Amino acid sequence: MKRYYLVAILLFLAVFFEVRAQTYWIYTNEKHFASWVYVIGGFLVGVLPLIKLPSLPAASYLTPRQLQPYTVPIKLLIWGVFIVLGVQACNQIFPNYELHYRWADMLPVIRIMSERFLEGEEVYAYIPDIWDGMEPVYLPTMWLPFVPSVAWDFDMRWTTFFFIVAGGMMVSVHPAWSTFKKHSFWSILAFIPLGCLFFIDIFAVGDHLRGLTMGLSEEGVVFGFHLLLVFALVYRKMWLLAVALSCCVLSRYVIVIWATMYMVHLFLSAERKKALQIIGVGAVLCTFLMWITGAFDQLDVFIGLQGEYVDLLEKKRWDYSKLINRALGFGKFFAYEDLTIMHQLFLACTFAVPFVCLLLVRLLRKWVNMGFFALCSLKITLVFFYNLLIIPYEYLFYTSTFISVGILFCYLSPALHPKSDLATE
Repeated sequence: MKRYYLVAILLFLAVFFEVRAQTYWIYTNEKHFASWVYVIGGFLVGVLPLIKLPSLPAASYLTPRQLQPYTVPIKLLIWGVFIVLGVQACNQIFPNYELHYRWADMLPVIRIMSERFLEGEEVYAYIPDIWDGMEPVYLPTMWLPFVPSVAWDFDMRWTTFFFIVAGGMMVSVHPAWSTFKKHSFWSILAFIPLGCLFFIDIFAVGDHLRGLTMGLSEEGVVFGFHLLLVFALVYRKMWLLAVALSCCVLSRYVIVIWATMYMVHLFLSAERKKALQIIGVGAVLCTFLMWITGAFDQLDVFIGLQGEYVDLLEKKRWDYSKLINRALGFGKFFAYEDLTIMHQLFLACTFAVPFVCLLLVRLLRKWVNMGFFALCSLKITLVFFYNLLIIPYEYLFYTSTFISVGILFCYLSPALHPKSDLATE
């Protein structure tokens, strides 16, 4: 039991310093230090929960009996405070950023795509009014969540706010009545790094760089989908996993290779039927969304995006060199001329890392907590993916950091730990 406490403390520190690197050190002159801390902290988050322990304390052991009934209400109260403060921050941030493509073209493009969808027009047709003409490149679940804001004419950025909050509440409160008594009181500690992430960075008021995510970005829907995936991997319901995987893959295809590896893992374990169900439901859902949005005609565009980013390196050298030097990621450790080499390393790791994780845990499964394999391999995959990006926009890294917070919430409540997929365990 003492080992659990040691691992839990180390995991908390790893998440805290990962968040600290993203929310503070990267904005100081210690940018190289911040990048190393962010990578090491993220990697430890992906490794520590895999340590197999002889026993786990029960939730009742971790939580004083008189506090047990109040753990979830306290979490909901904290979320109430977070939401109020977040709304107040957004009301100050939004007026500072006009939704115009010359500031950032993401939301203006998504608005046009949503309007076309509502009017029954071709969603992925050329847009002549932005940058003298451009082609929409967003996958269906990246822009579909914004359709209600366009239909009912409210600020699109409230959609981003909703997805961030809803995803965070899902992994922290674990909204199933059967689990409410399983929460450890000490899982409330995970609100410390989450609060730092929210109010020192994402919802920070008065700081131009830190307000960009809420002011100009659509990335909140990606955070929400990946937090839904964390919850689904803990809750272990086939339909929820299929929906979460589909939404993640059709917003950003970051986890396509990881998802493939996870299905292979289920086939090699005792969950072949479950794997087939997830693949079947996911395939139907993805096909339907691609069909109704007309995204099938854009497959070549989606696949070719990585090559376009490489081409842009030379065209926008001045802008991207500044971005790389001030952002997280390993780009700052490479000469600008060698970024294409880093991109090749990025592609190799994207394909190799998930399957290396699978190979290692199958060789070492006697010493591995297989219940956390899916979550931890996902985290390790994202650590390599985002830190090897050649164009490391700041808002992209939050997806990986939110995964860390979700893992911490889960690990600090032993009764909520996901079960192993292996029949032998």
